[in-house]
Amino acid sequence: MKGYLRVASIMPNIKVGNPTYNLDEIKDDIRKANTLNSKICVLPELSLTGLNLESLYYDNNLLNSSLDSLFNLLTFSSELDIIIVVSFPFLYNKSVYEVAAIIKSGDILGFVPKNNFKNNENKEFFSVLKNNIDNVKLYDKERNIEYNFPFSNNLLFKCENFNFSVLFSLDTENLINSDIYINIQSIPETVYVDNEINNIKNFSLNTHSTVLTSSPGPSESSVRYSYFGRSMIFEHGNLISKNDIITNHILISDIDLDKSNFSNEDTIKNNNYKIIEFKYNNYINNQLSNKLFRDFDKTPFIKKNVNPYKYSLHIINILSVALAKRMNAIGCKNIVLGVSGGLDSTLALLICKKTIEFLSLSNENIHAYSMPGFGTTETTNNYTADLLKSLNVKMNVVNITNAMNVHFNDINHNINNTNITFENAQARERTQILMDVANEISGIVVGTGDLSEIALGFSTYNGDQISMYNVNASVPKTLIKYILNSIADENIKFKNNILLANTIKNILHMPISPELLPTENGILVQKTEEILGSYEIHDFILYNYLQYHYDIEKLFDLALRTFVYNGDNNNIYSEEYVKNCINIFFSRFYKANYKRTATADSPDIGLPCLNSNYNFKMPNDSEISINLN
Repeated sequence: MKGYLRVASIMPNIKVGNPTYNLDEIKDDIRKANTLNSKICVLPELSLTGLNLESLYYDNNLLNSSLDSLFNLLTFSSELDIIIVVSFPFLYNKSVYEVAAIIKSGDILGFVPKNNFKNNENKEFFSVLKNNIDNVKLYDKERNIEYNFPFSNNLLFKCENFNFSVLFSLDTENLINSDIYINIQSIPETVYVDNEINNIKNFSLNTHSTVLTSSPGPSESSVRYSYFGRSMIFEHGNLISKNDIITNHILISDIDLDKSNFSNEDTIKNNNYKIIEFKYNNYINNQLSNKLFRDFDKTPFIKKNVNPYKYSLHIINILSVALAKRMNAIGCKNIVLGVSGGLDSTLALLICKKTIEFLSLSNENIHAYSMPGFGTTETTNNYTADLLKSLNVKMNVVNITNAMNVHFNDINHNINNTNITFENAQARERTQILMDVANEISGIVVGTGDLSEIALGFSTYNGDQISMYNVNASVPKTLIKYILNSIADENIKFKNNILLANTIKNILHMPISPELLPTENGILVQKTEEILGSYEIHDFILYNYLQYHYDIEKLFDLALRTFVYNGDNNNIYSEEYVKNCINIFFSRFYKANYKRTATADSPDIGLPCLNSNYNFKMPNDSEISINLN
């Protein structure tokens, strides 16, 4: 486990054209960042001098003052175990360049020039470095120190466990495959600022990297634009930290070094670069007791900062269109669906309802079957009836207890032995009913098993594991709850289908259960999360395992930081409980692959999933065994 690296983006209060004053402000902010054990400190574009100085960039007084401030900063950094990235105008071979100086403990690791002048900003005042790599010597007369370093935009700075490169305004012309991209970019505050932010987000997503962006703040020149200091950190397209606009001028966060760069090599245009190696002293934060300057998402499958109803409806539409396409392709107009009064079949029913609307068919084309058995409670029977009534879908009831009694007698199974045979036989009986009905009416059996159950193998082979098309396979349990709750809230808000809303709310408050074991005095005795552990934790592990390929120790550390040691005094999980959940997850995940490879097609909604052969692949006879001791 590589651990976490603390980084800082500072937005100093500057005076435009006054490098001496600016340096003092910069040093104060660096001291604060260093005190908090930051190991990379990035400053906004041209923070030593200020933006929009135009012809003053040729002024020798300003150029000399900038260079002297750089030397001063080098002396200041000599006792610090921190990398500083600062940009300024630099006179070199009779031309002025905008450069980012990468400083470490009193030494210059390299200069990276700006060659991409977006929107022609300052393009007329700065030159473009045409050589691949220049070697530069700078002499500080006052301190009698000579610095030798490379000058190029083809530099990769490499440490033991990670590397980084420096970009100006996401310049992709000479992109180097890096774990971390330090993006120095002036982001003016305009009505199109969200477009700029989305570009950075998409860059991080497409390169599977961490992007640290530093932009000037409100003390910057306003001759052309206003600046809010848009400092941000993206990991694999996810915004993990940002500054408080205008008011907060230091952003500190911990980036996850275990999110190794899995970049698509097609996006990398530069294989001709120089590696600059450097070292830190104890820079990795692995101690669980150390509070990180970031939070982790407890429900990573759920998109944040969106309208819940619109987001949920979009997912339902994605899955409905996919089902409609399959029905058209096979010439089918009838849907056969098992409805149990639980979360999964409720979502599947809503998807089927929307599919029928897309196909301009009637509700009579949905053949919904309730199949109560030994463990079915009166409560779920009532919820099933109310749900179908609210959607004006006919309820077909087939009680499977008589058929099960005959079947158990046929195979000499004692009806009082409620073992795995007792449970799975019921699931297979229900699937047989649905399949035979589908044959009778030329219909398609729609599966309801969700991603969480598929990952854990919590299904009956050739029972609920199989269908003709599974609309839920890419949707985990936590997201299903979110979608259903959003649908209910929307109906309550606008007083539309109150029966549907109330029924969904009731279902959401029920314990999750396959209801395969007999009840005790009508009371449910089989509760899935008492068997498997919390779906909230399982979905958290599943997302981070599929998306970032974390090992089990890293997942344990991440889960503890998220669910146990997160400062929440009302936390319901213990360290031992989380460990048990992770061990259950992996003990089941690998063994269940044979079920996943023998399932029906299912649509992908764009989140990490296990659908068909297009995502996670592994042999069915692997003997992987990992667990936390």
